[in-house]
Amino acid sequence: MALTLWSLFFDEDGIPDPAARQLEASPKFASLKQAVGHAGSPLWASARTAVGDGLRQMMSYSITDLAVHAWAKHQELRRLLDGASPEKIVLFDLGDHTITSRHRPRIDVTVAQRTVGSLEFDLKLSLTFKAGRLHIQNRRVMRFATGSCRAEGTLKLGEVELAAVRSREIDLPGAFDLKDGIPLPVGGDQ
Repeated sequence: MALTLWSLFFDEDGIPDPAARQLEASPKFASLKQAVGHAGSPLWASARTAVGDGLRQMMSYSITDLAVHAWAKHQELRRLLDGASPEKIVLFDLGDHTITSRHRPRIDVTVAQRTVGSLEFDLKLSLTFKAGRLHIQNRRVMRFATGSCRAEGTLKLGEVELAAVRSREIDLPGAFDLKDGIPLPVGGDQ
């Protein structure tokens, strides 16, 4: 199973009870509840479930894809690839480094084809890698190897913290073979 933003923050399929209580206690969620209807209505129950499902879907983004996308912006790597023939395998050493990432996923709740409210989340993530080497062919990362990785991050709705990762060591298999590879953006495709 691939490591995703969801699995990094949550150990369960659904939103864990403590995070669900924090979510429901937030002023933004209360505003949404008021816009949709009273808490006991079937419409509200459906909207509440859709919010949880939507958050999980938005956080299904792979940590591997996130890292490769960040590595693709490395200027020295871009220069190296500009001169490489497609058949050539390029090895690029990353060294110790940190990737910081911020996402603002948003869920729009629609009733009868009208948006009645939105929830914008704030997800901050920091991944610190000890060493790393990319194997690149035809502008695709085919394999990468890392020493270790430590993650820290928060997921908030407004000022309410729903989940946090505090200095979590991520178990890495040492090397990842990416089958067809993950494409590196070309030129301005960042």
